Amino acid sequence: MLALPPFLLLFQCAIETGNSWIRARATLLASLALTLSYSLLVATADHRFAESYREESTRLFREFKRPDRQIWYAGEWGFRFYMGQLGAQPLTQTGTDPEVGDIIIKPYIALPWVTLLDSEEFTVLVEQRQVQAGSPLRILDFLSSAGFYSTAWGILPISITRQKYWELFNVFQVKKKFDGPLPAIKRPW
Repeated sequence: MLALPPFLLLFQCAIETGNSWIRARATLLASLALTLSYSLLVATADHRFAESYREESTRLFREFKRPDRQIWYAGEWGFRFYMGQLGAQPLTQTGTDPEVGDIIIKPYIALPWVTLLDSEEFTVLVEQRQVQAGSPLRILDFLSSAGFYSTAWGILPISITRQKYWELFNVFQVKKKFDGPLPAIKRPW
């Protein structure tokens, strides 16, 4: 897609100046080769980014799950899907179910939401885990403004960064059950 506008301009120029079809065909093949290379790089980065949620969800769940405690999560996309498959429970914004000793896992990029247990009064940060990246290409990244799926992350479809991780996962342990007043639910409708 990125090579299409320049190719069309070069093709039009070749036709107007009377250059041979061979030159236009060579330009087309070069454009297709560059587009294919670019597309494969982006597809690989996208696959690796998505795969990191499956891999890390499995690792976190295995490491922190015990029979005497529940794993909770606050995040979306593949993270939500994989955590749900493993048996973790979603912690809603007004959820008060977590007990002392339970674990809450929140990603950094995958749309973590604010919960009633987010203050240091109720939880303690046990670990912050980074998912290491094997490539400098990013499709979603706050620091390098990559927003392939949404401009909320950045204005560029992809970016290149020296940052060493794809995603951060914060693991909290509940130290006190929520005992405050429940906020009024505000809905736009």
